[in-house]
Amino acid sequence: YGASLKRRLEDHLGTRKKLSQEVVQRFKQRNSDTLQGSLAFVPWILQESYFESGLEDGKVVVHRGTGAVVFSDASGFTALTERLAKKSNGAELLSQCLTAFFTPLINLINAYRGDVIKFSGDALTIYFPAVDDTKAPRSRIQVPPHGSYGIPDLGPMATAMLRASACCIEIHKRLNEFDTGVDGVKLCLHIGVGCGNVTILQVGGAVPPETHVPRFEYIIAGPPIEQISIAEPLAKNGETCL
Repeated sequence: YGASLKRRLEDHLGTRKKLSQEVVQRFKQRNSDTLQGSLAFVPWILQESYFESGLEDGKVVVHRGTGAVVFSDASGFTALTERLAKKSNGAELLSQCLTAFFTPLINLINAYRGDVIKFSGDALTIYFPAVDDTKAPRSRIQVPPHGSYGIPDLGPMATAMLRASACCIEIHKRLNEFDTGVDGVKLCLHIGVGCGNVTILQVGGAVPPETHVPRFEYIIAGPPIEQISIAEPLAKNGETCL
């Protein structure tokens, strides 16, 4: 296939042929579709920063804000992979398990306006920005952002913490002791939550030897990260520690 493609792109002297407009357009459309699908893997906060020119060369800090940060860790994946490694269709079954577990998890996070910042193996770091919804153009003042009638507005930070906590409760209800369907293996969740000032940085810029494209990595920093490093190990399976 490679030789056939090369003959179509080069003449007998090895000179690259000029592609027709139709072919160029087809490549552009395919690349556009690929990039559009890739957006699902990019945190909203980074997309927002990109459109606000926050990811330009030389900028280290791409976001400063306040809010709640959640670290959700799942136990049971090691036992799952060990059992699946012995099966001929283990890779396919693992893909099905991951989809069945992480799809509802991410849907719940999105429903509570959380933003998945990082996947760390079977763990997730989630950011719930503190936003003053009362200043939104379509804000319904009679219904506070926390959603309960007759109770005064709690303020952006407390509301973000409330959303994060409610999301964790719903995650435990839906997904704790998740049955993988593989030899009785179940996935259990323990979660740590922190809040405060949040800074997201982009670091790197070096060119790896296997590519010609500079590689950048984004990291989240601030007091909430220190808090969840203490809170998450304290949480047992099925628990959230604030």
